[in-house]
Amino acid sequence: MLQIGEFARLSHISVRMLRHYDQEGLRKPAQQDRTSGYRSYAVSQLVVANRITTLRDLGFSIRDIKQLVEAEDAVLLAALDGRGRELEEGIARE
Repeated sequence: MLQIGEFARLSHISVRMLRHYDQEGLRKPAQQDRTSGYRSYAVSQLVVANRITTLRDLGFSIRDIKQLVEAEDAVLLAALDGRGRELEEGIARE
């Protein structure tokens, strides 16, 4: 298990954003101490954290990411294709 600070460092997601993602139901910690509220994450959660970061960097909203983070590959691919078209249209307009 990784403490929240270590997970933040490895995932390149700030502690503040990890807490926000937990609050939004996007990424829950593997464990949370009932007394202190301190969050711990599993190493395996780094894969999902990377997907979240990538989707945020591509301009997806948290609501969209909630749907895509655990989506099957075909659904994710369709969403990425759609976002690519949106970006291309935006570039053409500029």
